[in-house]
Amino acid sequence: MELVDSILTRRSIRKFKEEHIPDEQLKKILHAGMSSPSAKGGRPVEFIVVKDKEMLKSLCEGIPFWQTLKDADVCISVVANLKDASEASQTLYMLDCAAATENILLAAHAQGIGACWLGTYRRSVQEERVKTLLKLPEDVLPVTTVALGLPAEDKNSILEYKDDKVHLEVY
Repeated sequence: MELVDSILTRRSIRKFKEEHIPDEQLKKILHAGMSSPSAKGGRPVEFIVVKDKEMLKSLCEGIPFWQTLKDADVCISVVANLKDASEASQTLYMLDCAAATENILLAAHAQGIGACWLGTYRRSVQEERVKTLLKLPEDVLPVTTVALGLPAEDKNSILEYKDDKVHLEVY
């Protein structure tokens, strides 16, 4: 799949088959996440891969919009390790993690793997759940969580280009 096609056809997939993602594909997805841009090269982004079904269920317990984790094959928690982080990383880590998350979503889609971005940053219940269950040290902050699996649903792409959202030279 060409890059632009992958960007234009990617959708959030929330229903997954009971099949496993091959480790080789998962590693390629993680490699894509690590290849994302980083503010001033600070690279605070790290990943926690969760495959354990009981842990996936625990992560989403009582969080309505996270229920897709119950059926996911794996999730990747995208975190920022701020220990010894540069000044840029201290203030822009959430952008680095967002860029890594987008790379993960696109790499998954390009390989036929479904993915759904689950908000974590500044969502107190989700943040606490990830911090506690994944045993994050104090200087490691959860930013996003991505559910992954082989898709059990097809979604049409939504081409949402709107001329009125593009401004030339000034607003």
